[in-house]
Amino acid sequence: MLLQHLLLAALTATTASAQYGLQKRTIHAKRQEPAPVGNGTAPGDAPSSSTPAMPALPDTHNFSVPINWKDESKGKFNNRYWLDDQAYEDGGPVIFQSMGEFAGEVGLMNLDETMALTIANKTRGVIVYFEHRYYGQSLPELDDPEIVNDPEKLGEWIGAGLSVDNALEDIAQFAKGFKLDGKDLSAGKVPWIVVGSSYSGSIAAWLRERNPEVAFAALASSAGLELTKEDQSFDQSIEDYSRQQYPNCTADLKEFMKWQNDIYESEDTEAFNGWLSAIGAGNKSELYTFFTQQANADSSLERAVSRAHNELLFREFLLYGPTDGQLPTFCDGLQARAIKANPELAKKIASDGVVAALGSWDKAQSLVFSTFKSMWADYMKAMGAAGGAQPPLKDLCASGSQQMCTTFLSLQAWAYQRCFELGNALTANGDDSAISPAFDNIEAARDECVDMFGESARAGPSLQPRKWTAESYSNTFFPDGAHDPWRGVSVNAESRGTSEEIPAAGKRARFGAVMPDSWHSAVFGCTAWLNRGDDKIDIKATEEWQVGDPNCGKDVQDAQQLFLDALDKWLPTFKPHSLTGGANSTTGGNSTLPAPGSPSAGSEVSGAGGHSGVPLLLAGVVAGVWGLLSGNNYN
Repeated sequence: MLLQHLLLAALTATTASAQYGLQKRTIHAKRQEPAPVGNGTAPGDAPSSSTPAMPALPDTHNFSVPINWKDESKGKFNNRYWLDDQAYEDGGPVIFQSMGEFAGEVGLMNLDETMALTIANKTRGVIVYFEHRYYGQSLPELDDPEIVNDPEKLGEWIGAGLSVDNALEDIAQFAKGFKLDGKDLSAGKVPWIVVGSSYSGSIAAWLRERNPEVAFAALASSAGLELTKEDQSFDQSIEDYSRQQYPNCTADLKEFMKWQNDIYESEDTEAFNGWLSAIGAGNKSELYTFFTQQANADSSLERAVSRAHNELLFREFLLYGPTDGQLPTFCDGLQARAIKANPELAKKIASDGVVAALGSWDKAQSLVFSTFKSMWADYMKAMGAAGGAQPPLKDLCASGSQQMCTTFLSLQAWAYQRCFELGNALTANGDDSAISPAFDNIEAARDECVDMFGESARAGPSLQPRKWTAESYSNTFFPDGAHDPWRGVSVNAESRGTSEEIPAAGKRARFGAVMPDSWHSAVFGCTAWLNRGDDKIDIKATEEWQVGDPNCGKDVQDAQQLFLDALDKWLPTFKPHSLTGGANSTTGGNSTLPAPGSPSAGSEVSGAGGHSGVPLLLAGVVAGVWGLLSGNNYN
């Protein structure tokens, strides 16, 4: 997420005047020091260099896993993981974090600013960062590169081993044999605290439910557990917030979406192509190529490009909310353009919106289009160093570019999971008040799945992980931002409700917190200052450290502290136990782990080493950005 933010920073800075008084986020790269701070610096000190060096990544280790735990004869591959033992002391727990749908490098760029480290500082634990199977470099070898050009065969290749069940079993088996410097830290010997946010938060909750003998406690932030075929609550939450905070801009967006819906439904090709050209996405343009390079020949390219601009406005709102996202950037830019062109209407534009002030959509259309065009132009400049105009990634598989081919396969893996298993296709509510297009519907989402993986995707997702979604959980905490678009499918949905009362260890409850001023994964995006061995977060130091970050308020720190307090109550009840045939464990397995202390000899995947280099980081960048801005609504 950090790398995505850095690439998108050029866009968020394009509007000089913040018409809505928005404050841009400041990212600090400050280490959580043990008490007392020994280097003479205070928590809020700025980095010593305005251009900090790229941080060295920890050594890469590998865990050999079968392609499918239910049929180990299908072969094996190496699953990567990394360790952080800077806070570890003998007797401490294991803090385990799945990296979710991102390459490991994306999550490893800021190791000294993680919620996992905050927990480790308090509990004196060791952290394991575990790459999810079929993401990053943790996937089987692609024997036939031509598979990527056959949707059905590509789907079969990914589906042979990618499932939530297999991913959970990877963790369960890993936890049964984990050692640190020869010391047995398996889940039967010490408590394992499984943490994650968004999809990795779902993994944490599901693992606690599936394998309680492994996951002693779980922190599941912004976890989308209520799987459905489609999810209208995502866009609806953004629309609701926009109406509250930016009524003038929302009125303009409603007119814009009505126009889009009309030309789409009437198949007005001339108007549609005119719109694409006006925003700089005309046929064969760099932007057009960027957003259609993954499409199959029979895909609707117009649909892909049209959705792409909506991805810019709405989908990344998930990560950055109204302060760092592109929705306010668009609103600020449109308002500034309109006022510059019509200074006598400034007051009415600010109160009622551009369309109302000018009298019609036709008069406002060019201003809307030019605002989009400037945003995409700046985005493409930012993407230039990341290869935005490169050939389709799948072509790089046949050309022998392993790293970029792996990036393509990782991107397809997330689409596969959403198409075949997880669901929750992001669709518009379809009414006249919507600020997202009506053609973002379940049929269009299903068509895109078929484009990518053939007719086998037509049946839709299995929603299989729902069997681990419970009415209540034990030893699990669910924090969500009140404005998180995923909240509608979380334990903290308004129709369900949770309690902030810490339950007894092992007692089922809806234990959670709704942070009133926060967004998606706020507990993981805002790093609390907690000196090693302390019980409480240092609120003042955190505020100084995270100065300028509007997403790091007291509501977030209170939620973080609530989980730490829960650990105080739960951890003393842990008792060593046998992991053989443990409750809810579904399979066996005899996988062994290399001794963490040096990278596993002779078994590392290509490109993995003690300190990963720039190409792998670049692959993570491309994967993250494309995951946000690809032309499909399975994000």
